[in-house]
Amino acid sequence: MKISKYLQFAILYLVIQGIGLADMYYGFNVVYGTPEMTNALLLVEIILGILVVYYVRRHASWREVGYGDIRWLHVLWLVPLVLFAALADIAFLARIEVSNLQGSMVFDIIVTAAVTLFVAFTEETMFRGIVLQGALRRHGPFVAMIISAILFALLHALNVLGGMPLADLPNHLLVNLLFGLLMAPLALLIGNLTPLILFHFLYDFGVLESLIIPVGADQPELLALILDFDFPVQILMTIILWVVIFIVRKRYDFQTG
Repeated sequence: MKISKYLQFAILYLVIQGIGLADMYYGFNVVYGTPEMTNALLLVEIILGILVVYYVRRHASWREVGYGDIRWLHVLWLVPLVLFAALADIAFLARIEVSNLQGSMVFDIIVTAAVTLFVAFTEETMFRGIVLQGALRRHGPFVAMIISAILFALLHALNVLGGMPLADLPNHLLVNLLFGLLMAPLALLIGNLTPLILFHFLYDFGVLESLIIPVGADQPELLALILDFDFPVQILMTIILWVVIFIVRKRYDFQTG
């Protein structure tokens, strides 16, 4: 059976990411989840970005991989998600011990922000763009969303090659599968990946900045409190969005190109 072009590129994307993580851990002794991780994976992320751009230029167009006309009304679905991500960032930043900040840390924060935005672009374009739109042309929206979410979860399962404990894998898979099941219907409803890229950046940056910035141990755990509510909100939003997709599936053309 011939493998679809979008699936071939998704597999290649996973292979490159896996090699990069293994090289980071076994070659440079950098463990997944440490401050050095961002710099260690920078070259791999650039290669993945080049791969994504090559696919679009060679096999499709930006419009065909998810950059169509924005349905602004459906952007409102992102409001509660952005609110939780922003509150998590603010709660964390409020706990920073400014006296411990150094010039190198400020530079690392800027680099992390830039890399996180780049990663958000490549992952959204690959999994909610190339994969989702590619699968949509061959299957219905529900199968396409499931394929997109599973491949996105598998991407993050590869973090075990970067030193993530195997015991953390089930929870890691569950969290990223849910995130994929949440983002796929958003991509179809909004019709353009740009708002999702900005949310993805905001969501990931709050996690990565905690690896760099020193935090006072005696401060209240506001961040943990907010994140406790984040997961139930994502589950509720996912259920609602899948129901919405079912309702509007015959009225909307989810293909962006």
